Amino acid sequence: MGDSTESVTPEGLSAAAALANQVMQEEQTRRDSTAVDKFVLPDDLLPGMGSEAMGLRAAFREGGVLMIVLLTLLQLFESADQVAVQVLGPDIQRTLNISDTVLTGLASFGGVVLVLATLPLAWLGDRFKRTRVVGTAAIGWAAFAALTGTVTNAFQMALTRGGTGLGASATIPISPTIIADQYPIAARTRMLAFESLGRPAGYVVGPLIAGAIATAAGGDSGWRWAFVILALFPVAIGIALTTRRDPQRGRFEQEAVLGQSLDVVDPPVRISAAFERLRKVRTFYFLIVGIGLLGFALVAVPVQLGLLLGDNPRQDEHFHYGYGAYTRGWMIGLMQVGQLVAIPIAGWVGDRVFRKDPPKALRLTGYFVLAYGVLIVVGVRMSSVAG
Repeated sequence: MGDSTESVTPEGLSAAAALANQVMQEEQTRRDSTAVDKFVLPDDLLPGMGSEAMGLRAAFREGGVLMIVLLTLLQLFESADQVAVQVLGPDIQRTLNISDTVLTGLASFGGVVLVLATLPLAWLGDRFKRTRVVGTAAIGWAAFAALTGTVTNAFQMALTRGGTGLGASATIPISPTIIADQYPIAARTRMLAFESLGRPAGYVVGPLIAGAIATAAGGDSGWRWAFVILALFPVAIGIALTTRRDPQRGRFEQEAVLGQSLDVVDPPVRISAAFERLRKVRTFYFLIVGIGLLGFALVAVPVQLGLLLGDNPRQDEHFHYGYGAYTRGWMIGLMQVGQLVAIPIAGWVGDRVFRKDPPKALRLTGYFVLAYGVLIVVGVRMSSVAG
């Protein structure tokens, strides 16, 4: 039996010991990671919890005014461009000779590109100067928005709307992080609400401007000038953003926890590691699912509303109201005025609710999303604009 058994060499023992040691180290690392995951910091120890309220004047004195103004104006013109497709949809449809389905698909395509491009733009924002990334993307977005006014077929419009979605995708993941690092925690929700005002403001003034320009230009192709003129202003905003200083990352959280900010640049976390951590947060999972479902309504409903208000000779008169571009513009703009009132109130309430009960802030968001769905269902059942 001794002859049939292979002898164990010292080299073999060494390799086995190294392998066993490696396995033990990995197991210990896994246990340590599990222990960290089980540790949850109480809400009252989170940075910003229980802090005193901060007035807007003090917040602007700390972080400045220009940054929030530039980011808000960028939101305004991006939303004005999006709503221009909604308002001028019937005119675009006649010029390009496309169906309702194709027009809805073209408008939605920009939103699809926007969502898909968010992650690559966020990757750039983690590794390069954020203000420069947002500013450069804004200039690119403006170029594609202007090209929308030159298209001659549905394929060309799909390319230009996809380009606007690509450029606009930078503001979604990057702008909130700039605001978070530019302004104190005690005023952060109001600063985010201030920037969010740009979107409904664009929805209010965008339809008026787009409808007025198209009406002044005249003809079935008057809508082209609306896209060209609206694209001029974001170029200046993008140039201004590229020259702004990028705020220090995590400055106010460091001051809240450590009492001072550290001039240390941490390497970016791998996206796989970030998603692995976020996957364990149930709130994040429900937010992703909820926003994904809500996106169907936020993209499709506005375009269909523009077609409903317009004059489509392909449809029976019972399926549209027959309004011109200018009338559609002020009507759709009027529908957005409520947001200009609600968002500042939400920012003011949000700051106070978060400092006392963060989960309650999320529940309030869910209630308002539910109200949006109910009101949309009720609204589309009305037989006239006046109700």
